[in-house]
Amino acid sequence: MPVAVAAVRDAFISLARGEFSSPLRTSFDCGRTLVMPVFHSPTGSSTTKSVILRPGQRPAIRGVVTWISEDLELVLDAHAVTTLRTGAVVGVATEMLARPDAHRLVLIGAGTLAFDQIRAVAAVRDLEHVVIVSRSLTSADALGDRVRSAFPELTVVTGLDPAPHLGSADIVCCATSSTRPVFDPADLPEVVHINAIGAYTLNMRELPSGAFAGADVVVDDLEAARSEAGDLMDAIADGVLSLGSVTELSPRLNANEKVRRGRTVFKSVGLGIQDWAICDAVASQLAASGERDFRQSEARA
Repeated sequence: MPVAVAAVRDAFISLARGEFSSPLRTSFDCGRTLVMPVFHSPTGSSTTKSVILRPGQRPAIRGVVTWISEDLELVLDAHAVTTLRTGAVVGVATEMLARPDAHRLVLIGAGTLAFDQIRAVAAVRDLEHVVIVSRSLTSADALGDRVRSAFPELTVVTGLDPAPHLGSADIVCCATSSTRPVFDPADLPEVVHINAIGAYTLNMRELPSGAFAGADVVVDDLEAARSEAGDLMDAIADGVLSLGSVTELSPRLNANEKVRRGRTVFKSVGLGIQDWAICDAVASQLAASGERDFRQSEARA
């Protein structure tokens, strides 16, 4: 995960420098089928991800990511790339926005993206305590067991209700497909960092409007957020947030900006440059080993 976080961070800095051509993703079938193309001009490499989203099924994401340069071709499993790159961008945002001494994480959602959220936060902060909340206690417990196995040093708690745990949280991660807010903003502490990566259409909601009030709000891309981030646009419509106060991740990383104390929110709908970053990292490793072609059957991001 540290390699993935570094790769995605570098990609966002490259985005700020104008090195990517990356149109908004094309969606079909009410947002269940997505196509995301990206071109990186300095290397002449391109990535295209084609996926079908299958909520409630395993895997929830099915598809492929192709990466092509003059010297190498990659075909990778889209589920593996998506979970890794989504975790990695949370690591990038958390590293920039969360308190340096943050050690208590509340994760809302126990689905396909959840485990890499914890891995990413653990890569950039010295976590001690993790709470996993899900509508299904079975899912929360299963993820809890996986986290305990991977991170035996962590205290891991599972449950159905985030409310008793939010007041002591340093970091909150939301990774759900909810159409309603998943917590009450009144339960949040004054100083907390929130990552929200699950709601990616205008009819989805993870964050209540109150979570944005008075916060330093950062998005992966303003145009994408206006088109796809339902909870962010609700907050603007409700008057608790102005679009002009929302900033993008890439220029802030490029400028190495300092972050003020208080509440910080990172809202991500996912960008193709994140997929490119993971593929580029894999391609670099393969090129160093002398491989010239890497097919999906061998790919594990």
